[in-house]
Amino acid sequence: MTIWERALYGGRMLPPKQQTELASLVSQQTGKPIAQTSRQDPRGFGLGITQMTTSKFGTVWTYEGATFGFRALHVYFPQSGVVMAMTVNSQPAEDQISTLALSVYDSLVSHGMISPAAEPAGAGHG
Repeated sequence: MTIWERALYGGRMLPPKQQTELASLVSQQTGKPIAQTSRQDPRGFGLGITQMTTSKFGTVWTYEGATFGFRALHVYFPQSGVVMAMTVNSQPAEDQISTLALSVYDSLVSHGMISPAAEPAGAGHG
């Protein structure tokens, strides 16, 4: 799965036109097209994927899915190529997948497997 995700986000899975459509973002904040997310406009949706910019992760691509009692979260870090992929069984009111993702990220950073997020390019300008 991680090989597939690196190929997908790296532009090696889809023809160029479809890759462009996949990664074309609409701001969750304004509902308008954006080139990429920023700290001022932190979430954008493509076709089934999301780009987020946070102070903790920097700019990442994500996929999140859910059905009754089951959740999945994938986070792709373009700077390093690291993919975090996790699934949990949970009820919506007791969902802990975000807590798990933060814990996995902190563990990867503490073991030197991924660098802490740097200030995103253009932060504070847009």
